[in-house]
Amino acid sequence: MGIVSLLTYKFRIYKGLFKYLDSMIKRNEVEIGGITVRTPLSRFNDLITDIGVNRRGDVIEAFNLIVRGNRVACDTYRNRPNVPYIPMICGGGEEVANKMLIQPNAYMPDMDNSKARRIKSLRTRFFLPNRIRWNTHHVLALRTTEPAISNVYFMVRTSLTEEQEKALVLWL
Repeated sequence: MGIVSLLTYKFRIYKGLFKYLDSMIKRNEVEIGGITVRTPLSRFNDLITDIGVNRRGDVIEAFNLIVRGNRVACDTYRNRPNVPYIPMICGGGEEVANKMLIQPNAYMPDMDNSKARRIKSLRTRFFLPNRIRWNTHHVLALRTTEPAISNVYFMVRTSLTEEQEKALVLWL
C-alpha cells in the first residue's frame, strides 16, 4: 500500500469516527458496544469563553521578564515583591504539573502596557498545556488556588460555574 493510499484510508477512518462522535454529542448519547446512555454532552470549544496566551514571548515582553537561555528565570520571581504584583505559573516542568491543584510559583511586578493589560484580563484558575508528552505528564489540566497568568500554559476562561470547572479539570 502506497503512502497516498494509506493516508486516504486513515482519513476515511478518522472522518467516520468524527461523524460518529459528532452524532453522539448532538443526540446527548454515549453508545459503546451496543449500550446507550443518555447524558448531557458538550464540545469543549463551547465551554471556553476566552483562551490565551501563546508562547511566542508575549508574557516575557509584557512584563519585562528576565530570560536565561530560552527560558524565563522563574527562580528570580519566587518571592512576592513589595510592589503590586501578578501571580504566575512560571515554567512547565514536572515541578509545576505534578498535581492538579497548584499555587502560583512566581510573582511578576505589575506592568501597565497594552500587552500586559490583555494578559492580565486573562487571569484564571484553569490552565491547559499548549503541548504535552503523554508518557511523562502526570496531569493534563491545572487549577490554581488564586487567579494567575502563565508563560507556558494556556489560560482558559469558561462559561462554567466554579464547581463545574473543578469537575472539568478533574475529568481532563
